[in-house]
Amino acid sequence: MGPTGDQLETQRLVIRRFTPDDSADVLELGRDKESSEGGKYDHPWPTSEEGCRGAVEFCSANERFWAVCLKGSRRVIGLLALSSTEEPGTMEVGHVFHTEFLDDDLDTEALACIMNHAFSTLGSERIICQNAEEWTGQLRPLRKLGLKVVDRGDGTDFFQRDADGNPITFVGCRMATTRNEWLRLRGAQT
Repeated sequence: MGPTGDQLETQRLVIRRFTPDDSADVLELGRDKESSEGGKYDHPWPTSEEGCRGAVEFCSANERFWAVCLKGSRRVIGLLALSSTEEPGTMEVGHVFHTEFLDDDLDTEALACIMNHAFSTLGSERIICQNAEEWTGQLRPLRKLGLKVVDRGDGTDFFQRDADGNPITFVGCRMATTRNEWLRLRGAQT
């Protein structure tokens, strides 16, 4: 599983930059995310055709976003975000996957690929992610990949509101792994 320009591949996935042709799949992904148990813990996604065209335009112009596609059909089933942080040598990964594909470990496969890319190609020394601790489906693949909770705190989301119009609050957790931990775990699996 290695990079080819702006594309990474695994056994079952192609991870590539977004294109304007992805709007219909992103619309489906956005509607699924918004109706999922964890949708309330993340910034709202557009659920209209126009909104998704705008989101795809934004993602395709920004190198931090990657479309996760099934190899056979090329259907977009997830989004990965990989960005630099203010902490030297540290990158942050974010992910959203269509709930239909969570039981197949495709999220774990995609995250492993993008994290390997961050460590091996981009020279990252540490990867972090930040999620709601209650969104267990979001944390499951990260835990499988060896990330550990390193901090907890207030995860108030001022974009999402409860039934009374107040910002929702939750426990946010920061998970992390280092290059050495990643390589040690990968070596143990080979």
